[in-house]
Amino acid sequence: TDGCATGIGGAVCQGPDWQNAKAAAFYSAKLNSAQQNYPVHKIRMLAGIETMLCHRDILQGLEKISEFNFKVQYVPGMDNVLADSLS
Repeated sequence: TDGCATGIGGAVCQGPDWQNAKAAAFYSAKLNSAQQNYPVHKIRMLAGIETMLCHRDILQGLEKISEFNFKVQYVPGMDNVLADSLS
């Protein structure tokens, strides 16, 4: 996330670390006249909060699955016979 004198923005990403993460969702907004008077640290905090609130549907499940240790791996449709038969 980041912010400047006129707006804020952020992205929800997934990956092994921030350098290799892929963007899953984006957020940006224009600051209103009151917010434009915020100090820089408050604008940057607002960017993080608003990005998380906007994408709470994506972030909501993290707490529930964080207790499990697993690896997600893509399996092409032709090879994904078990999951395909269950769906």
